Amino acid sequence: MKLGNATKILESIQPELQKIEDPNIKHVVSVLLNLIEMLASDNARLKQENQLLKDEINHLKGEQGKPEINPNIVKGGDISSEDERKKADKTDEEILPQVGCKFDKGALEKLKEQRLPLELLEQLERLNGQKYCSETEFLTAMEAEIGKELTEQYSDLLIKYASYKKRNRNPKLPDIKIDREEKCTVDKGQLPDDAVFKGYEDKVVQDLIIKTDNVRFKREIYYSASLKKTYLGDVPKGYERDFGPHLNSHIVSMKYVNNMSFPKIEEFLNNFGTIISRSYISECSRARSRVLAGANPAPEGM
Repeated sequence: MKLGNATKILESIQPELQKIEDPNIKHVVSVLLNLIEMLASDNARLKQENQLLKDEINHLKGEQGKPEINPNIVKGGDISSEDERKKADKTDEEILPQVGCKFDKGALEKLKEQRLPLELLEQLERLNGQKYCSETEFLTAMEAEIGKELTEQYSDLLIKYASYKKRNRNPKLPDIKIDREEKCTVDKGQLPDDAVFKGYEDKVVQDLIIKTDNVRFKREIYYSASLKKTYLGDVPKGYERDFGPHLNSHIVSMKYVNNMSFPKIEEFLNNFGTIISRSYISECSRARSRVLAGANPAPEGM
């Protein structure tokens, strides 16, 4: 619940609080309401700090933080009912018909109870397991199978028992980043002589690989005898200390997003071959929290 909503609720019950006659009960209720308001305020502050930490982690990874989204402005005035609000929020894809048709064992059993002709039931048995995206597609398939005359005669009954409500699933594939592609070949020895290549069928599998990225920087060294000065090649920004920016961002994420303790963070990193001290983990996480709080900047490389 947002802080503003909690405040409005507390303000709305203030008149009821004045009606309590017992001074002891009135005092207890007043203290509880103040406590609720204080907790709501703390919760809102912690949410804001948590979002700042997430944004900082994304910045360390070279990504962007949470974008600022302006509120939707409804054209044509306010939307009065909840149903209208939900309908207005739906996309064109979501408001498409969500009813399909299919034949399964249950639907066929119900049709048998309607005393349909035996020949018709045998034809429908051949469509067991078939699915159709819409009633139009379903009726077209029925005409091809049982003929136009029978389809028109029994269309209402067929749709009644074949209809089902489709689950409203949002497509995931457009949001999935493809990191690599592999071809899955067919054993050519299993193919008959008349087999013709028809292209590929895509299958997307999500996986996650966590591995070290330890870098040995070969820093050039130059020495000027006349100036008695040594010149050393600079390492990339973020790599000034013993641990790089990605590792530092993971430490902050594990501490403040996943609520992991310092020993557990150390154990996790050690399991992947990273040699790191618990004191550095503590220093890294606290330095980031100071940055977000507006205090002294974090050391270079954190």
